[in-house]
Amino acid sequence: METKTIHLTTKEGQILRDVCFARMKVLCAGDPGEAESLPVHTELTAFMTRQALPVFDFFRCAWHGNEEGVKRQAKAQHNLGPHAGGDYYDGMIGDYRNILAGLMESNYEPSDVEMLQTRLKGFIKAQKTVQPRTLYIADCHFFHRRLNTEMDKRGFASAEEMNEYMIRQWNAKVTKNDTVYILGDFSLAGGF
Repeated sequence: METKTIHLTTKEGQILRDVCFARMKVLCAGDPGEAESLPVHTELTAFMTRQALPVFDFFRCAWHGNEEGVKRQAKAQHNLGPHAGGDYYDGMIGDYRNILAGLMESNYEPSDVEMLQTRLKGFIKAQKTVQPRTLYIADCHFFHRRLNTEMDKRGFASAEEMNEYMIRQWNAKVTKNDTVYILGDFSLAGGF
């Protein structure tokens, strides 16, 4: 199955890098050096996007001064840094905003970060569509009147009623992404 990716503009790639860099700095997760030393990604797989989204949630909470939201996000990612008691959160919002504000300079605004988060969430939502299937069917016998009276005795009043029923069932179950193999006896000769 093909891996789905989302393509970012250079600006969006820079935003992604900066938001992740600021989060690493706040968590004291090693010494990432300068933000400019980190790569700017312009293509993300669905897996990478899912990993980035919690960092954007942290950004949103911190930028808007939502202390409870920051605590919730930090606890959800407890394995990424030293979360040692309530005093750890003191100044976290200010630190995060200061680091990120320095990175933003005049290149982009907080609204640009939130727009990218919305775009990434939309990409992940689109990945949750029903996966394509391979289906097999045989013996539909469209237009075969005798199936209802002499052979299978399917119970329809007419071949037309049977056809309509099978079409409704097909449309309710089969998606445009499915591949369907018809193994034989699709229709009575001359039905179409």
